[in-house]
Amino acid sequence: MKLFRPFLFTLSFMIDLLYRIRRLLYAKGFMSSHELIPKTISVGNIELGGTGKTPFTVWLGCFLESCGQMGVVLTRGYKRESNKSPIVQITPINRESLNVSDVGDEALLISKKLKKSSVIVGPNRLAGYFNRPLIHRDDFVLLEDGHQHLKIRRDLNIVLINSTTEVDKFKCPPSGYLREGVSSLMEADILIFTKCQDKPTDNEKLIRSLISDFLKPDALFGRVKFSPSHFENLKTREIKNLIDLSSMECGVFCGIATPGQFLGVLSDLNLNIRKELILDNHHKFKESTYSKINEMSDERFLICTEKDAIKIDPQKVKGDVLSLVSKVVFLEGEDKIKEKIKSLDL
Repeated sequence: MKLFRPFLFTLSFMIDLLYRIRRLLYAKGFMSSHELIPKTISVGNIELGGTGKTPFTVWLGCFLESCGQMGVVLTRGYKRESNKSPIVQITPINRESLNVSDVGDEALLISKKLKKSSVIVGPNRLAGYFNRPLIHRDDFVLLEDGHQHLKIRRDLNIVLINSTTEVDKFKCPPSGYLREGVSSLMEADILIFTKCQDKPTDNEKLIRSLISDFLKPDALFGRVKFSPSHFENLKTREIKNLIDLSSMECGVFCGIATPGQFLGVLSDLNLNIRKELILDNHHKFKESTYSKINEMSDERFLICTEKDAIKIDPQKVKGDVLSLVSKVVFLEGEDKIKEKIKSLDL
């Protein structure tokens, strides 16, 4: 492996350089970007996945709605299957009639969490905004997974960093896990470390030291964790407190980017996991999947993530299926970040 290290390092450097050139072309006007009338906030990352963009976008949208605002979330609708319409607008009125194949799991999950705002799904987010079926006045636009989407200008750029990603992997592929080099953080107004422990780990401190030379002088920092809130029965919609299931035997299935962390959370809740089924990220639930899930049905109940819950038909599963509902909990920086968002004068 050591023989290939110089080649891998060179390839990582070239990928990083290409992204730098791309940003420079946008900055100098050789590639066009467009400014929207509403204030635009981007939520993105520089890693290849698993930073928590979806739950943080939900938190941000709910915070803006709590301030009396209503807007739209622009997203690609990753892993959507239906091509009946290139642009789909999810509103509080029509979202119950749409499914994951129409819009993707993340878009549908975001929509179900927001009370007033809509989600626009389409491969071209700029075209999606201007060509949506239902146009209304927007107080804000959220660009979900927007850090690399430079066709739309933003008034606030929020970048999430997974605090558990090994600092040695903060390189572009194939040497590391970054979609784009750390130099792109020069455009970040707010950096949020996610999946944090109550106190910063040595790895988190090393990441912060690594990126410190690439940040704006006035960039804000925040630290969050995604904390379990409660369980929801997908068949009865009954809410169960976390402590109600302590020490009980269960089966677990999940199709997310970081299944190990989900299992760790359940273990911390003192659940007795007897069987587990790990699926690929954004897994499509087919009859064969339900057969595997039902092989665990001798357990008292089954547990899945919210992202899985949005995709499955609970009536095809024997026994009760509970979704673990989580919430964003700030450990540091909440007040300053909220003030920064409010300062946009939405």
